[in-house]
Amino acid sequence: MKPLFFLLLLAFTSQLHAQDLIGHSPKQVRKHMLIYMQQNRYNKFLVEEKDTEIIFRLREDSVQPVNFRYEFDSKGKCFAFSTLAHCRECVESALKTTLANNKFGWTKLNDSTWISSYRHSLQMVLKKNEEEGAVHTLDIRKMLWSRTWYNDQLAGKK
Repeated sequence: MKPLFFLLLLAFTSQLHAQDLIGHSPKQVRKHMLIYMQQNRYNKFLVEEKDTEIIFRLREDSVQPVNFRYEFDSKGKCFAFSTLAHCRECVESALKTTLANNKFGWTKLNDSTWISSYRHSLQMVLKKNEEEGAVHTLDIRKMLWSRTWYNDQLAGKK
């Protein structure tokens, strides 16, 4: 079990830099993900594409199942990225990896929500489900904030 857990952590660690893909086109996201799958020698994955969404379903034998979902606005730009898995510890590890990337200047608002610097205007939410076999989610979204709202959120943290 330890090797599976470790490999899944590697998958999450590498993948979570996908927050950098927010603002990119479906073609750019698809290219990034296919390179990611190739670099990690993943062959068992499905790609599901809709007008406003691309989902990569990783089903490799060496890692636990995980879905990477990208959502796109009407202009074809990625505005959200989600990681969905049954392994709570893996999603929490992905959160730690994301927070360690100082580029985005994450600030914790509560036990499950973080906001980036105003310049990046990203919100990250960790959804942990306590039921057996439940899906846990780490969701990162581009937000439309006013400077006043953003400053009020930060002021509430003091």
